[in-house]
Amino acid sequence: MDLKIKRSNIYLAIAFTFVFIKSYVLLGWYTGGDQVHYHKLYDSLAAANFSEIMALSLSLVSGAEPIYAHLMWVGAQLNFDKNIYISIFNSTLITVLFVFLRANKAPFFIYILVITNFYVLVLLTSAERLKFAYLMLVLAACVAATPGKALMLAASPFGHLQAFIMLPSIFLAYIESDIKNLVLKFKLNVRNFKYLALPALVIAAVVAMKIDSILPKALIYLQQDQSYMEVLNLVALTFVALVATRNRFRMTLVLLPMFPAVQLLGGDRVNMIAITLVFYYLTIEHRLNHPILVLMLIYFSIRGILRVKWIFNYGHGYMG
Repeated sequence: MDLKIKRSNIYLAIAFTFVFIKSYVLLGWYTGGDQVHYHKLYDSLAAANFSEIMALSLSLVSGAEPIYAHLMWVGAQLNFDKNIYISIFNSTLITVLFVFLRANKAPFFIYILVITNFYVLVLLTSAERLKFAYLMLVLAACVAATPGKALMLAASPFGHLQAFIMLPSIFLAYIESDIKNLVLKFKLNVRNFKYLALPALVIAAVVAMKIDSILPKALIYLQQDQSYMEVLNLVALTFVALVATRNRFRMTLVLLPMFPAVQLLGGDRVNMIAITLVFYYLTIEHRLNHPILVLMLIYFSIRGILRVKWIFNYGHGYMG
């Protein structure tokens, strides 16, 4: 047993090193797009006072989220090379994700499909703030149901506001049995709602303090044009999820909030959140080897490989 544990930890160390090198190389080639603005912010934070952090973040990257901005300030103040600093967080994110997959006995090929996944590559390269929200979400996934788990979930939107989209789905899945009792027996058990108290207080307090910077960012999201194709993509994902899952009722609850969200906020960010949720619940159900899900993951890996090609060809993750 001890040998098995040590061997698995060696694999994690190898994964950490591999992702670090991969991240550093990709970020070295990713000289355009979002990284132009993130590098400007990092350079500006090197000479900034603590009180100037959020103003710089909001003006240079439209970032109202304090966790990312303050972590970047620490790195800049310590004079870390930005690509090395970010690559450490990238490696940590993927290593923790692999710990989660290992705990849920994911097949070996899933690790390969994850590391080449389009959205994972987006997190490692252009979606710099979002990666910190995902790091907290993955850490929460690795922790048992405790106040610490609830606190990490509550903190995730302050890595990136996009994580707010995920919280209603997670809560609905958590009270699945209570919803069944309400629908079938007209009984409501309020015991689970006590776990909302700490996250709700944290979110309310921070939103109240940061409303002037959060509101403009939210309005930018709401004002973007949406299309019916984005809804169709979500419908296709829902079909895949309902075919693959063992618990269709819970999966339906998880995906229901995504439909109004995609109309308000747009398909790219909401579909990424929806895919994350589907992947999480199929992982804990040990359903990652379902053929229809594997086909979907292969599709996103092909998109991921193309993204790497575009980074090398164009200096950013988009063709042309």
